[in-house]
This record gives sequence, C-alpha cells and structure tokens, in this order.
Amino acid sequence: MSNSILEMKQIHKYFPHESGTLHVLNDISLHVNEGEFVSILGPSGSGKSTLFHMIGGITAPSSGEIYIGQHNMDGISRKGLISYMPQQASLFPWRNVETNVRLGMELNGIRKKDAIKQAREGLAKVGLEQYSKHYPHALSGGMQQRISFLRALLTPNVVMCLDEPFASLDAFTRMDMQNWLVQRWEEEQKTILLITHHIEEALYMSDRIYVLSDKPTSVLATYTVPFPRPRTESLLATESFTKLKFEIYQHMKQKSRA
Repeated sequence: MSNSILEMKQIHKYFPHESGTLHVLNDISLHVNEGEFVSILGPSGSGKSTLFHMIGGITAPSSGEIYIGQHNMDGISRKGLISYMPQQASLFPWRNVETNVRLGMELNGIRKKDAIKQAREGLAKVGLEQYSKHYPHALSGGMQQRISFLRALLTPNVVMCLDEPFASLDAFTRMDMQNWLVQRWEEEQKTILLITHHIEEALYMSDRIYVLSDKPTSVLATYTVPFPRPRTESLLATESFTKLKFEIYQHMKQKSRA
C-alpha cells in the first residue's frame, strides 16, 4: 500500500524446541498507514511481543518480509525508524525526568540544546514540568508511564511501538492514561502500533485492529473501528461499543477452542 509506513508480509517464525521446532507465527501479514493508530489484539503468549522484536530488529523472521517505508528491513538497521514503549516505564533511575525524556533524542544525534528545549516544551504540554528535576522513584506509576511515552513521542522515529504499556496500572489510572495517550496522538499524528490483550482498550483507542489467534499465531480478523473521534468514556457504555466488543470476544473464544 502506497501510504503504508510499516508492512509485514507473510511472516513465519520458528524457535528451537525440545521436540524439534516451535511454530510461533504463521503467515502474518499486516500494515500500518502514516498517522494511523493500529492495535494488535491477541491472547497472552500469542507472539505479539515477538512481532515487535522483529520490527525493532532484535530477532529476524524465519521467512517473510518487513518494510518500513519503502525499505526492506532485511539486514538494514532499524536505528532512527522505531521508538518503543515497553510494559514497564523503564526509566533510568540515575537520570532525572528531563534527562530521561531527552535520551531518545540524544541517541538519535539531536543537539543537546535542542533536546533540552524539546524536552522542556514536552513536559510543559503534559503538565509535568514541575517534576523535571525529580527522579523516577519519586513519581507514581501513571506519571512514570507519561514520561516513558513522552520520551518515545519525542524520539524522531517514524513508528511508535507500544507493548501493553498500561498492563500494570489499576483500572482508573489505565483509563486516564488511555485518554491522555489518545489526546497526545491526536495532537502529534504519530504512527502508532499498540499490542494488547484487552479488547476494550483496542476498540477505544484504535483506527484498526488485527485480531490474532493462539499459537501458531495467525491473523483471525481485521476490524476497522467505526466510532468517530474524538472519543470519550461514554462510548464504553453504548450499545454499539458493547456489541462489537462481544463480537470480537466470541470470535477469539471460538477460535481458541477450535
């Protein structure tokens, strides 16, 4: 697709196993368009993180192709192309908030004074400028996640990969963080790929959803999310949202028993 920023074509992945080989990913094809928010939804252990490891160049597919822009990533460094936000905030405890935010920019060669300027402007936008000299241990879990997301957002890469970033948060903080992230995305129009096993989260945040099976993992279905933006929490109580959520749940449940 001409406006695809990320495309995976017919990806298979095998890992060595005591019985021979373990077939983890089975013919996975997906794409993410420029400025799009896409979620990969699947059960725990279905290989979602393995897909991210391939996109980031940590591991290679056993077969298939990965494109970022027009570039086939076989043997090409992903540096400067991917920013990554893991399940935990992963802030460096010896760096304060501002220097944690600057890290991705520094690693990508942005001049220190420019990185400082962008970090301070970013912290002001998210209402955390008063914590710029604090260290991570002094922040709440939600605040740490905001800092981690801001670091990924300011890293000058073409795709943001979010690996279940709210999994460790309580329900209220999780909802708050979902709203906050979507607001930042609507302002910045970054290209985001989120992996989650939370159906409601995927529906609330995404433009499209890829639903994965259990191992060997394949794409069960692709959903274009029909709800207009901006979205508010009242959407979660609507009949159309509940119906689509239940439809996806039943589809995943039936396939897991097949």
